[in-house]
Amino acid sequence: MSDKPPGRITNAGIDAEHTHWWQQRYPLFLGWMPELLWLLLVALSAALIFAVILPFGLSHLDRQSAWQFLLRVTIGLLMLSVLTQLVLPAWQNERWEASWTVGKALRYQFANLLLLAMLIYLLALWQGYTRFDAASAVQFLLITILVGSVPVALTIVVKQNALMRTTLRQQQQLSEPSANAAITSTVATKPLTLISDTEETLTIHEADIAYVRAQQNYCELVTGNGHHLLRISLQALSKQLQATAIIRCHRSYLVNLNWIRKIDGNAQGYQLRLRETNETVPVSRSYLPLFNEQWQQRTNNQAKQG
Repeated sequence: MSDKPPGRITNAGIDAEHTHWWQQRYPLFLGWMPELLWLLLVALSAALIFAVILPFGLSHLDRQSAWQFLLRVTIGLLMLSVLTQLVLPAWQNERWEASWTVGKALRYQFANLLLLAMLIYLLALWQGYTRFDAASAVQFLLITILVGSVPVALTIVVKQNALMRTTLRQQQQLSEPSANAAITSTVATKPLTLISDTEETLTIHEADIAYVRAQQNYCELVTGNGHHLLRISLQALSKQLQATAIIRCHRSYLVNLNWIRKIDGNAQGYQLRLRETNETVPVSRSYLPLFNEQWQQRTNNQAKQG
């Protein structure tokens, strides 16, 4: 265990209040099954559009050749999408999620369109349907962007709005934090003794811990006027805090329910504004059910005590 110099609570995620639509938070990866369903929907929609308008000069081909080429394009689209829409986001989710916005999602998807244009162009060259020159390459690029930009943009807009409505509906069912409530301890006034992987100990009151953030092999316990490091995984630390109001809300965060002063919703989940600071702690969509349950239980207990 090591202590850092006291200071204000540091950044726990970017601010949730954005004035522009493209700056609003957007989920990078919702999970394998939801993302797979979205991928299949977009791929089938793109294949349908290609089949209707027959771009890239396919209209001069006989019907069988055109459909064979469209089938290869669809297979190539699915393979590329598995890599860019499933594997890469799942791999980088923890690193990118905190700063992922609608604008970044749009740029990422348009970059995917460029890759798709290159793939289609190479397939057409292989089949002998086009020439190897700059003009042909630019034509494939422009057609792919024109055809693909509408479903890509619509997918992001619909997905973002749907997730936002779902989150806000869940948020509205939660009781508002009491603005004047004191930061209390669930386990009375007895301090907690936390044990690290190296058997070092940290003695601290539950009410002093605002939130905990995972930092590689360490956990950073953030208080109102300082922070402490423990060499321990977030999962192991959360087990030591089971009897407290400090719960898991994100793959990288624990939060003290008694420190929450406001709950904001966005397409990624919640943003928790903490007392005595303007910083926020995220609640990811996968942890929304657990957080909602724990928050409602806390509210019911306070009502009984009151």
